Amino acid sequence: MARKLSVLPPKPGKEHLLIRPKTVSEATAGMQGKEAREGFLGAGNIIRKPDFVVSESLSERERIRKRAIQKLLATVIQPNALSSKSTAEMDKRALVNKINRSTLTELERFLPEHICEMDTSGMEQMTLEEVDQVEIQNRYMDISP
Repeated sequence: MARKLSVLPPKPGKEHLLIRPKTVSEATAGMQGKEAREGFLGAGNIIRKPDFVVSESLSERERIRKRAIQKLLATVIQPNALSSKSTAEMDKRALVNKINRSTLTELERFLPEHICEMDTSGMEQMTLEEVDQVEIQNRYMDISP
């Protein structure tokens, strides 16, 4: 006995996500630039938007500043335990990846104002006092999702 495959109708309110054309070129014909389309195409091909898009255009000086802040935060912040089975290395790797994904404005929010106003060379050469380290850690815990 042959089994007949049936396609479920779209969820209520999601009809606009259903794409009717048969090919990808037909579905993407009217798209501009890097626009993304969401929904179903043909028999089960799913087109999804990316989880996050970082569109940050920085000058060379801002890029150097961002790297300096990333190094500073990676040395100061003690990462949260991801789970009971995660190791310290896994937690640190997750923290570094999170810091690397963040934009310059997000990173500057973790720093106290007197450190944020410093230039890049001063930031790289300074040693933080314990009070500043605690403040950075507390800001990270408060702000970070």
